[in-house]
Amino acid sequence: ELLRSIERGEDVDDVHRGNAAKSAKLAWMFSGEGSEYVGMGESLYRTQPVFRDAIDQLHEQLWQDREGSLVEALFHDQAMQSQRSWSEPALFALQAGLARLWQSWGIEPDVVLGQGLGQYAAACVAGVMTWEDGLRMVATRSQLIGQHAASTTAFSPGNARDAIPADVLDEFEQFADTLDYFPADRPLICNLSGDIVPVHRLLGGSHWKRHLCEPDQLAASIRTLAGQECELVLEVGPTTALTEAASDHREGLEPTWMSCLRQGENETACLLDALGRLFVGGIIPDFQAYDRPWPRRKMQLPTYPFDRSRYWITDVAKYSQQKEHSQQKNSTGSRSNIITRERSREKHA
Repeated sequence: ELLRSIERGEDVDDVHRGNAAKSAKLAWMFSGEGSEYVGMGESLYRTQPVFRDAIDQLHEQLWQDREGSLVEALFHDQAMQSQRSWSEPALFALQAGLARLWQSWGIEPDVVLGQGLGQYAAACVAGVMTWEDGLRMVATRSQLIGQHAASTTAFSPGNARDAIPADVLDEFEQFADTLDYFPADRPLICNLSGDIVPVHRLLGGSHWKRHLCEPDQLAASIRTLAGQECELVLEVGPTTALTEAASDHREGLEPTWMSCLRQGENETACLLDALGRLFVGGIIPDFQAYDRPWPRRKMQLPTYPFDRSRYWITDVAKYSQQKEHSQQKNSTGSRSNIITRERSREKHA
């Protein structure tokens, strides 16, 4: 019946239609701190090997530098995630897992941007730094801020970032300068200026110091995104927080907006919903790669054509009566057999 409804062109829940004549441009947006919650990505961790491997790699890396489990902070420990020193690495790890999962399916963004903490994941996808160095940056940043009890809420006006002491900013810059950086390999929208980072520019320690204390320019970033003419925008994060925050700045920007996850909803269903929207919008995933992590076994089917005979039970009430009558008959027959056997024994005795 569902297939017939689709054939008739009727609207069907969870079914997406599209007619993409050419490959579409895709943007990824990475949400910032404040969007995380305990349990985000847990079902994907259990069911998606690529996602799990990405999380485990970052977990092992962080385990070498500090006591505590990144996996526990992600999925189980509310007390840990209430601490900035764990909530920010947890959000970064989730975004790394989601990005690598999409990439394993052959889906790459043409443009990337991030808000607040999300700029680190965006920079990693753009090739500015490795995921390992990105985690080092996020972990150091979160510990320094936590030690000085400074609050940075990405979605509140002003961000309270000017409360970070100068010595903390200098220490973070010195650490950031020890890492390696590379030119972006695709358009990366800088959330400090709202402009695309020039291809020849390396985002070193001074940039990330400014990023720590200056407010986001979300409106300017969305305007720049509109100029990139992306037909599809995917929020890579645990919620729809950034999509909602950007809703006031979308004038002239009419792509299809979607998110990887929605808090409180089935994560696999959310991911497949986004995959379907991307597919009908002009993004062709590697479907073999999607199925590759799980072993499959080919079944031998009959070589002759099916005769299309139907055996559906249409009269449920009549079927129930027949079944009950059959059971009673079998029960009576069983009792008769028992009596007959008992009489036979008595006769021979």
